[in-house]
Amino acid sequence: MASDSQAAIGVYFGTTSGELWGSSDEGDNFARIAGDLPHIYAVTVSEIQ
Repeated sequence: MASDSQAAIGVYFGTTSGELWGSSDEGDNFARIAGDLPHIYAVTVSEIQ
């Protein structure tokens, strides 16, 4: 799991079933960003300034 440093903190996590999920409202609601990926064991965040 990883988070960003935006005003409304984004939270992201991956699953071992190959799905990437994200929230743009500090974890109140999550949406699937991608599926059908290989097993995800780690997630990092990169912010573009």
